[in-house]
Amino acid sequence: MSKESLYLDLNTTFDLLRNDQRRCILNELHQTDDSAVSLETLISEVSEVVETPRQSIETEIRHVHLPKLRDNGVVEYDPRTEMVRYFEHEPLGEHLALAREYNTTQSSIRNDGGQSKGESLED
Repeated sequence: MSKESLYLDLNTTFDLLRNDQRRCILNELHQTDDSAVSLETLISEVSEVVETPRQSIETEIRHVHLPKLRDNGVVEYDPRTEMVRYFEHEPLGEHLALAREYNTTQSSIRNDGGQSKGESLED
């Protein structure tokens, strides 16, 4: 692929990142050291994050998320081997990292009962 084909416009980037399951898929693909990830691994990762029956997750990944990511040149899916290959795109990787950081921050705030570090109820 040429460098030009590895750039997504901002609207497409945000569209790809707006779904929890798709963000989870992209995070797993982005963080792996392997050149490809099994469909089963992606289903398992999404199942740990999203409170949806596993069969529904598998159906959505196969028929909604992978086709959308494939159509935008972000992944290549081989249905014979059930392996998914990720292609890094600008600015998708940068915005994915920001979304991951935001989710981590929000989880910390929820787990702390909404309090910031060093803040007490008496303050």
